[in-house]
Amino acid sequence: MRGGRLSSELIERHLLPIIGNRILDKLNDQGVFEVNSLRLALTTDSYVINPIFFPGGDIGELAVYGTVNDLAMGGARPLYLALA
Repeated sequence: MRGGRLSSELIERHLLPIIGNRILDKLNDQGVFEVNSLRLALTTDSYVINPIFFPGGDIGELAVYGTVNDLAMGGARPLYLALA
């Protein structure tokens, strides 16, 4: 629980004042924006896990499922993946 609180504090106190904008200030798991009247969503995640293979999955599945979930929460249909 503490890690989530510290992450939120880092973002809200230190990052948003520098890089915040109307999209990032919403603090969603994805950014939703328009380009030429086309509504797009973008997200990327990075994962550190050891071991990379574990009962029920692996780091690759975790990365894809987490990223697709973030897009779905914004109402997007995933077409491409960004890597971090």
